[in-house]
Amino acid sequence: MNPMDVSADSLINYYARRDKKDGKWPDVEFAMRGVPGTPCCVQMSRGFCGAGLIVPSRSWSRATGKFPNGWRTFYSVDEVEVFLAEKYGDSDNLRTDENGKQRGAGAIKSMLNGIPGVLVMRHASIRKYPPPHKFEHTEIWDGQGFLQKDMAVDSLLESPYVKFWPDKTYGWISGPDSIDPSISDLA
Repeated sequence: MNPMDVSADSLINYYARRDKKDGKWPDVEFAMRGVPGTPCCVQMSRGFCGAGLIVPSRSWSRATGKFPNGWRTFYSVDEVEVFLAEKYGDSDNLRTDENGKQRGAGAIKSMLNGIPGVLVMRHASIRKYPPPHKFEHTEIWDGQGFLQKDMAVDSLLESPYVKFWPDKTYGWISGPDSIDPSISDLA
C-alpha cells in the first residue's frame, strides 16, 4: 500500500475530537443532525478535508453529507475504508499474519509503534456491510496509540478486519510483516 499523501499532524489539526471538544466539534454535530451514521467518520472526514484529502460528493454506496463550510463527510466506516483503498491501495488485514494466524492487540500496537496514520477497524470485508449491532471504528493512530484516549483500544484492534494507512512521513509498506517481521507472533 502507498502511504497517504498527508501527514498525521495535518489530519490531527483538523480532526474534531470527542474526548476534548473544542471549536471543531459543532461541525460534527451539524453534519450528524438527523442522519444515522458513525460520528468517528464525520470526525475523520473533517480531518481529511482540512488536510487536503477531499471527500467526494458520493461514497461507494451513497451521497456524502456536508459540513457548514461545504466540505463533505462520510457517515460509515466502510465508506472511509473504500475511500482510502481506492486512493492509496487496499491495506492488508493487520489481524492476520502471513500464516493465517490471528494477531492480538499487543502485536498490532507493536507493529504500528512510531508510525502515524489512519486505522479502520471493521467486522466485514471491504464493500460489505457489517452485521447488525457490531461496532466499527476509524481512528487516527498518532504513532503511539489512538488519538482519542477514551476508546476501548484493545477490543477495537481485535476486530476481524484491522487496516492501516500510514501518513506521508513513513513511506512505502508492502505488507503488515514488512513493518517489523520480528513481532508477527506477539499476542
